[in-house]
Amino acid sequence: MLQQRTFLVGVRDAGLVLSLRHDGSTFRACPRLAAPDFFLHADLADHLALLWRQEDPDTLFFQRRIDIGGDTELGLWVKNVLDSIDWRSQLKLY
Repeated sequence: MLQQRTFLVGVRDAGLVLSLRHDGSTFRACPRLAAPDFFLHADLADHLALLWRQEDPDTLFFQRRIDIGGDTELGLWVKNVLDSIDWRSQLKLY
């Protein structure tokens, strides 16, 4: 689903945007495109709330604290995948 698709993850209050592309085995940073396949933008606190599972992504979306756009099917798939990852074990956060 992600292969050769580009998506942006933005941190609004920090003015940061990361453009990623999946090459079939891993995510890689890539040049920012004018029209990515999907984007997710939120303030840093909201990204961290998602990371620590303190907030549900749907709740943040309906409260307009995260912006999601582009390919709807891809966006839903990415949101569900990101929500299913055990970030503590992946990032060795304690």
